[in-house]
Order: sequence, then structure tokens, then C-alpha cells
Amino acid sequence: MTPADSAWSIPGWTPVGQPVSTRRRVVLAGRVRDAVTNAPIAGAVVETVGGTARTSSRADGLFWFFGPLADAATVTLRVSAPHLGTRYGSVERSVPLAATLPATWETAGDVALPPTRLAGTVTDPQGKAIVGAQVRLCGDTQGVLTNAQGAYMLMPRVVSQPTVEVSAPQFTSTRTALAAPLRVGEATIVNVTLTPASAS
Repeated sequence: MTPADSAWSIPGWTPVGQPVSTRRRVVLAGRVRDAVTNAPIAGAVVETVGGTARTSSRADGLFWFFGPLADAATVTLRVSAPHLGTRYGSVERSVPLAATLPATWETAGDVALPPTRLAGTVTDPQGKAIVGAQVRLCGDTQGVLTNAQGAYMLMPRVVSQPTVEVSAPQFTSTRTALAAPLRVGEATIVNVTLTPASAS
């Protein structure tokens, strides 16, 4: 249900900037976000464990449930993002239900989904960080550049057993095949050492 479907209100948040009447009581609201970047996740599925209530997050990560949800004071939510493949792991979280949502209602059901990610550092043979090295997965045209500490992080949408390709000016490019598939919702660390092109 959206604001256009029914008149309702959430304390501290007015969708159109004007007060609206309340027809149904919101008993739980929150946002779904990326656990690493804090970016909102749209279209995440939010459902009650052992119940039938189910909703999805909006473009800004916001979701809400109308009551009643359960007889208990708390409810366990299961949150996932199946439309994004294996980019995120799922999370279960027990959250309180309230007769009146507090002013900080957004934190009541705030859920951070852990992304599937590949991270590490790129250094030279002396252990010095290589800034601006390009890191990508073979077969993928998109990549990232290492930062001032030589660190990188990739968040592939599809979990597989990829090969990491790293290149940088004045260095010999290298490919590293992972020994095992990426783990959904977890970080896999791959550190890479590049050899100067003149020494290859």
C-alpha cells in the first residue's frame, strides 16, 4: 500500500509535506540499507518469521507494517533482496512492536543487509600500496580503482568462483583465480602483489 492508496501517517515523516489523517495504525517501520555503504536498498523483501505479513522496501529503503502483527511484544523479521541475485545475504532480526511509534521510529526496524564482496590490497614487491590500480573480475567490464592505501572492494551481483584481474601503469598485469566460490553476504579477501614492468 502506498500513500496514494490510503490516508495514513508515520510520526516524524509526512510523504507529501502536509499532515494526513490516520486510518490504520503503523506498528513497525524502518529502512533496509547496505551494511557497508549505508545506501538504501529498494525492493527488499521484509516478512515476519512464522507469520504471514510481508512487504517490500521503497526506493529510499523505507518499509512499514500495519497492525496487528503478533500477540507478542516483539516480532522477528526476515529481510532479503532476491531481485538482486546473490549480491546480499539475508538477515533475521527481532524487533519490538509499539502501540505508539517514537520520534526515532526509523531505527526500530532498521535492517542492514551484508553485501557479497571481494576486497583486499594491491602492493608492489616491497609492500608499498599501489594507488589507482584497476581491479575487476574477468568477464566483467566494470571494475574499481584502489585508494590511497591500495585497498579495493568489489560487490559482484552473481556469486561464482571468479578470476581477479589487476593492472596498473608501469606494472605487469596479473590474474588470480579464487580457490573457492564467493560466500553470499560475506567478504572474501584477495591481496595482490604487482611486479614492475621493467623487472618482468
